[in-house]
Amino acid sequence: MTLPPERIIQNSGLLQTRGLVTHMPNEMDLALPSHNMFSASSHTLPTIDLHSAHLGEQVVSACRDWGFFQVHNHGIPPELLNRLRAHAHCFFELPLQQKERVAACKSNNFYGYGVSKARTYFPNDWMEAFDMEWTPISRVRRHVQQVGLAHARYEDFCGAVEDYASKTEKLAVRLTEQVALGLGLDATAFSRHFEESTTSTVRMNYYPPHPNPSRTLGISPHSDFNIFTILLHDTVPGLQVLKDGKWITVKPSPDTLVINVGDTFQAWCNGRIKSVMHRALVNATEPRLTVVHFFGPHPDTMIVPPAALVDNDNPLRYRSFAYKEMVEQIMHIRGKSVFESPLTSFLL
Repeated sequence: MTLPPERIIQNSGLLQTRGLVTHMPNEMDLALPSHNMFSASSHTLPTIDLHSAHLGEQVVSACRDWGFFQVHNHGIPPELLNRLRAHAHCFFELPLQQKERVAACKSNNFYGYGVSKARTYFPNDWMEAFDMEWTPISRVRRHVQQVGLAHARYEDFCGAVEDYASKTEKLAVRLTEQVALGLGLDATAFSRHFEESTTSTVRMNYYPPHPNPSRTLGISPHSDFNIFTILLHDTVPGLQVLKDGKWITVKPSPDTLVINVGDTFQAWCNGRIKSVMHRALVNATEPRLTVVHFFGPHPDTMIVPPAALVDNDNPLRYRSFAYKEMVEQIMHIRGKSVFESPLTSFLL
């Protein structure tokens, strides 16, 4: 469905839609590719069956070569995924005034609802988001309660998020074990650090249609700073991954989950796997929805590569740091016009 004219207000070079504000670049700016342009090259995002043999080797290969992969047979029922998508769509279709009851800016907090200025590194991205804290203490119900949904809908919304997050949390831990095995380590080399506590956020992202999609982005190029990010998408394409200097559009498959490595895990594995740049496109006719689980360790967890990953051929690349230092570094670089990888601050 195209964006109705009454939802668009042109004012002093800024386009305001659904509470979003973006700068409209001039004619000298390079146009972005079509939102549904899939690469004709041999590059295809790796898809891994979690029931297959030699799983650790497959996961490490994908993390090393791409930093991204898709998984199926992940054990999360399609009914739950569809239920979660439905609740996310319903939330973003609420009146702006109602969504702003849980606005992140009210408490100067990261969690809650916000448009691009409050949610991402770049203030001009074309998206809305609703962030809910999952661990170390779940505040999902507190966040959703402020929206003012009817009781039955509130309970089902919270139940869907909690059920999904508990399952994707376990999936993230399992994937760290597969990385450890694929690198020749004990399976618990990383996962033992998650036994007592983790730091995780569930975010619903919404990318409204844009009247000039070739001149803006849903999310600008960036890497994630955590351990693993698990993304559930709908049928509308938009995610692009940087591979060998080219942007590869990920063709969405609703029953799969997209996984990507975070900066912290790259450092923890001494660079044996990689966190890569990615971005999101928008289009003129269809909204796009994703639900993202950002999985990380407890803030005090020390990120020190296992000794087996450091040798003459693979010298230590990053100084040891507490995970909270990585978070502080991210907060420092937010709002800059060009993304800086937080890993540069930890290089030896």
